[in-house]
Amino acid sequence: MSTSQTNKAKCEDQFHIEEVGLDSPLLESVVSLHATGKAKLGPFPRGAFEDHARQKLILAAIASDKSVAGYLLYRVARTANRASIVHLTTAERHRGKGVARLLVNRLKE
Repeated sequence: MSTSQTNKAKCEDQFHIEEVGLDSPLLESVVSLHATGKAKLGPFPRGAFEDHARQKLILAAIASDKSVAGYLLYRVARTANRASIVHLTTAERHRGKGVARLLVNRLKE
């Protein structure tokens, strides 16, 4: 097994991906994670998070301790089978562990 395959397997063992809906308890954690990176991510009103959650356009990486390790918020083009990433962020303590790659790969599926 190559190093990249080993790292991917480790990442998949440490984290799993969940869709965040409007009634999901993860929504608060996603909004809180945004608040910690707001300087880099820019402003994003709570209502916008709720709109994306209502459409299930938020993916969250969940760590083994049940915390949100990162999230990917996206939109889908109406005319094409194409998605655009609006926000992609990883909690500082989980950076460098492949969380962002795992989220992007899930979006590609």
